[in-house]
Amino acid sequence: MALARILSTIEGHQCSGEQRRDNAMTRITATSGSVTTHFDTVFATMIASCAEFCAGARQGRDIETRYHALECRSAPDLAKIGLARTDIARAALTGPRH
Repeated sequence: MALARILSTIEGHQCSGEQRRDNAMTRITATSGSVTTHFDTVFATMIASCAEFCAGARQGRDIETRYHALECRSAPDLAKIGLARTDIARAALTGPRH
């Protein structure tokens, strides 16, 4: 009889201990979820900013390449494509005509 009372007391403590652990795990999970969400947001924003920077750098390199390709042409060659020497910067910036 005494053993049954001890076992039921131990089981009662285990149940309440498990319940406390479940609550603690829920709090930890909720906290880590919000931290993870915040981290994901910051990381995604940083990656998007880097991607925009790289795209801008790539676009700048394309403009530079077009400018140098047009700058090396002679006045008659530029005239054949409908440009004057003063139009080179605008043409390099706007890109090829489609």
